[in-house]
Amino acid sequence: MISLPEAVMEKIAKYYNVNADIIVSEYMNIVKADESLFMFLGETSNLIFTHAIYPEDVVKFETAIKEVDEGEQVYVSIRLKSRDSDYRWMRVFIKPYHDKTSGRYYNLEITDMYTLKRQNEELKQISEIQTEFLSIIGDYLFTYNISKDSLRIILPGNGNQTIVLYEGKLGVWSSDKLDNSMIDSHSIKDFEGLCMAIASGEPYFTRDIKMKLADYDEAAYWYTFKGKRIHRNDGENIIAGAISLTQNKEYPAEDVSVQDELRDAGTELLNKKAITNYAKKLIDKRVNHKVTIAIIDIDDFKTINDTYGHMFG
Repeated sequence: MISLPEAVMEKIAKYYNVNADIIVSEYMNIVKADESLFMFLGETSNLIFTHAIYPEDVVKFETAIKEVDEGEQVYVSIRLKSRDSDYRWMRVFIKPYHDKTSGRYYNLEITDMYTLKRQNEELKQISEIQTEFLSIIGDYLFTYNISKDSLRIILPGNGNQTIVLYEGKLGVWSSDKLDNSMIDSHSIKDFEGLCMAIASGEPYFTRDIKMKLADYDEAAYWYTFKGKRIHRNDGENIIAGAISLTQNKEYPAEDVSVQDELRDAGTELLNKKAITNYAKKLIDKRVNHKVTIAIIDIDDFKTINDTYGHMFG
């Protein structure tokens, strides 16, 4: 337990967000509890959990326990008494706990309604952004917690049909894709730019990548990644976005050396059309960012051409 003055503990209890995972016996003794519950309830030596429940909610809680004994996993909303004698609404998820050798035990996952409301608001915000980015054939969703370096890519489905393609660190995911040649060689720079945009928390970004997104992809496909940054109330930044399978695309102008119309016939250098196409694509990608174009001129180059010929020049 953290040793703090009683007045400080009471103030913390009033505003502390409870998100606890506890074990209770069939007699409702608290066998194991997270720190957040101790902070909220106060001293819990030999505490009977039902003693902390608002009297009118005890019957509802006991009914839920009976349903768990019958093989169910139950959600129930009850009020718990804090160390300053105020009651706060909690959502409790109850399921059997089987690690004990004798007697019945229950696992209670307790979340206060304030925390739950905030989480739901964040999920709604993420969902709205992802829905905004999804096309008619939109396939995958992703989120990235910047401070925790936690990337999650899923294939949405109904209930348990949702498939998690990846969950872990961004660097591990990007290295795996690059090391296993799952990024088309022409898209490597764009893929590295995508990872940089995600890691740095770029406010808004879109990238077209030709890659094998899923391990079971038989070939590389074009995917459009669209993401947006969310600034949470607790100061953390979350990236939310969608990944859509797109139609086959041509490579950017800098990669189309086989297209004669984009090169000067004499020098085979990229011509004005190719440079214009490339500049437009670059500007479209750099939403809300400045783009600088530098033009370099060689003085008196005409003398070289006139003296040695255009082919030499």
